Amino acid sequence: MVVLKCISKTDDQIYLSHHFFRYEHIAESSIKVLFVLIVIPMFAVLACVQSAEAQNAREYINLTCSEALAKLASAEQANDIQKKDVFQSYNGKWVKWAGTIDLVSETLWGVELTIKCRQDSREGDATISFEDSWKAQLLKLTKGQQIQFAGQIADYEKAGGFSIKGGELVNKEERKSPSNPPIAQPPVPDNNPSPPISDAHQVAQSPSLSVGDEFVVEHKNLTNPKLSYIGERKIVSLDGNRVRITVRNLNSSYVRTLDYDRQWNVIASRGNAGEGFDYSPPIKYYDFPLFPGKRWSLNSTERNIKTGQVREHTITAEVGGWEMVTVPAGTFRAIKVIVHSEVKDPQTGQIISGNDISWYAPVAKRSVKSELTSFNTREGQDDVQIAELIRYSVK
Repeated sequence: MVVLKCISKTDDQIYLSHHFFRYEHIAESSIKVLFVLIVIPMFAVLACVQSAEAQNAREYINLTCSEALAKLASAEQANDIQKKDVFQSYNGKWVKWAGTIDLVSETLWGVELTIKCRQDSREGDATISFEDSWKAQLLKLTKGQQIQFAGQIADYEKAGGFSIKGGELVNKEERKSPSNPPIAQPPVPDNNPSPPISDAHQVAQSPSLSVGDEFVVEHKNLTNPKLSYIGERKIVSLDGNRVRITVRNLNSSYVRTLDYDRQWNVIASRGNAGEGFDYSPPIKYYDFPLFPGKRWSLNSTERNIKTGQVREHTITAEVGGWEMVTVPAGTFRAIKVIVHSEVKDPQTGQIISGNDISWYAPVAKRSVKSELTSFNTREGQDDVQIAELIRYSVK
């Protein structure tokens, strides 16, 4: 008799234990015995080694579900060859994503979950196929529940999003598969807010910013969705009261530079071609410390560094109360800031007025959500945008 055991798909070694019966007569049965003792174990060892290699060879993509969908959506304007090239950069790769359950369904081969990873999704963004061993756990899940999962990208359709095979549930408790070891997870920031206390005594102090702090923000233009994008903001230098960040558009790879003071008030902006604007004094979106009922106002001059043309900004702002705000990056306790702005072009007489309502979360060191509306008096057109924090990393 031969007893074979693969200790683990990821163990460095595979152990075999052989227990042999004594054979008193070796005749025609010898060939069968040799087959059982040698050939079958060889194939079993090979299968275990291949399984371990496949487990260790996983290649993960370093994008969230929303970011990957945005890149593929932008490729829809390209030709078929270019679209295929974009998808091939994801095909067969592994992901560790989070989303909201839209549907749990049984199939002949196991269980499928349809999830949404964008708040404005009308249909599922991804369908994950799980082996039957996950069935008992998956059927306990309900629509609207938040999950984290891992799996391998198998296909993509514009209407249905990603098809993902080899699904595995993961969470902070490292939920185990009945037949597989837990998989490693990336660090998850603890965004659990402190218990609420009296608003009247809550104060948000000026943030302590550091080089390397990074924020990924999704900008959704509700008036013209083609202008929506995901921006990656990273602090690259600190010089006295000046904070320089780079903003990389993940949809187009366009990079621009913004300078702020240490209270996130804008000083200057620069584009790739050297174009840009200076603001004197800095446009005061925040006036720390922030507390409910605080107000301020400001006049600032914007100057085009290439043409010398100027526009006048008038800012009035008021701080609201503390609220619980949920965005893709998590749930935050944030203080509401309402800024009304008016921008006047002295050359043309054009006036653009608007409101910027933002929720500043001290734990994230910036606003986690903004709702921006503007009205162009000359063109008679409204513009509505929403910005939400997808993920962040601060020191």
